[in-house]
Amino acid sequence: MLLWRPPILKIVQEAGIRSVVGVPLKARGVITGILYVTSQTPQKFRVEDRQLLSALANQAAIAIENAKLYEQVKRHAEELEVKVKERTQELEEVNRKLEQASRHKSEFLANMSHELRTPMNSIIGFTRLVMRRSKDILPEKQYENLHKILISAEHLLSLINDILDLSKIEAGRMEIHPSQFELDPLVDVCLRTIEPMIKSERIRLIKEMEANLPPLFTDQDRLKQILINLLSNAVKFTEAGVITLTAHRQNGEIVISVSDTGIGVPEDKLELIFEEFRQVDSSTTRQYGGTGLGLSISR
Repeated sequence: MLLWRPPILKIVQEAGIRSVVGVPLKARGVITGILYVTSQTPQKFRVEDRQLLSALANQAAIAIENAKLYEQVKRHAEELEVKVKERTQELEEVNRKLEQASRHKSEFLANMSHELRTPMNSIIGFTRLVMRRSKDILPEKQYENLHKILISAEHLLSLINDILDLSKIEAGRMEIHPSQFELDPLVDVCLRTIEPMIKSERIRLIKEMEANLPPLFTDQDRLKQILINLLSNAVKFTEAGVITLTAHRQNGEIVISVSDTGIGVPEDKLELIFEEFRQVDSSTTRQYGGTGLGLSISR
């Protein structure tokens, strides 16, 4: 039953309204409005009309609620998009600064190549000179000490070379000078270079080269560096057995590989060994030494 107040009653009378039915718009237990229908005919609306209007009111309430939720989601999405854009810009700026810092570090180390290598080469050169001239003069113990100095200096130079080479690569300063050359003589040089590293008579170096391989056109020094890195790793992690260097044609290319019968690498660690300053685990670093840069540089 609707009770009409005087101002509203006057409006209803002027409009000729004689019948009114209204149902609430309710969504999740909350009334958000009223849906009502008027008629100029008395007693116009029946029970089924009210039921139909209630069903329509329920659907309208759901539609209105969904529209509100959509607007909220849309607004939140826009706010989130702005925040994501701001955060992305912040991250891009941080990454730019990190890349710049890394580039400056790499450029610094690359530029330090001459300053770091020159004194080490001098130490090595003078030590060798003293050893040659004083071999028959110095007591055996002092001569052995000179030999230890030479070994340590060469080891330090090797570590410096690895770090500087990696820095050159990161700084984009590693120059490539391709030329045409035969592979077989280069492999022989690499094997002769590695032979002094072999401390055990139980290790054999084997070369397996396919006959009549064509000349290569690439940077000979860099290829030599890669092969020596791979061979030295094989020697380092092989106490007994065979180290084999093979070269053969495959799909129009020449494939060179180094295999050994050493401790091996677990399959799940294969990618790890190519990371900078990493080996399979810390225990191998302590036991076998090295910076963990050889494979990174080769890659």
